[in-house]
Amino acid sequence: MTARRRLAPPVPDEPVCLVGDRRFLALRQVHFPQARVIFLGDMIDRGPDSATVLALVREEIARGALALAGNHEAMFIDFLNQAEPGRSWLKHSGFEMIASYGIDPTGGDPADLRDRLRAPMGTEAVVLQWGHRDFGRLLRPDGLWVAHGQNVVDKAFAQAGRIALDICAYATGRLCFALIDPAVPETEQMMIAVTP
Repeated sequence: MTARRRLAPPVPDEPVCLVGDRRFLALRQVHFPQARVIFLGDMIDRGPDSATVLALVREEIARGALALAGNHEAMFIDFLNQAEPGRSWLKHSGFEMIASYGIDPTGGDPADLRDRLRAPMGTEAVVLQWGHRDFGRLLRPDGLWVAHGQNVVDKAFAQAGRIALDICAYATGRLCFALIDPAVPETEQMMIAVTP
């Protein structure tokens, strides 16, 4: 029998707030404005205001936030790179996002829509995507923690090297975040909260 090793809690260099939904920003600004925000994806394709959301995220990035691409952002980037294969993104929620930039999404072919969207969007994109087939089943051998959205869970949690924060906020209206503050005692360093 092999004993399961205990994974040390994450200890960032500064207070970090992991955000599973961009609507959390208002809470963060009131309760812990000093924390560096890390967005865990799914910032777009959640209603008619994707352009506004991305503008807010860009403002946060200018203040030091980090935004990771989720599956919706990945589909959007694929569309910008190759319009024809990106048709599936258009069908899922792309037309709504394009309209949020004041562009009429009807009547244009995918390449035309892509070209018209590039001007207001900008062209730079830095994306970090990875995953492993055993993610969620096996403890990471390197002792690192992974914070993520993208895999919906009934209840947010931090255990076995995972901080899972996707509780389907767009459908439930419940917001979720994790605050990790290395300046407080170890037993209080990580807090996960969900709004009612």
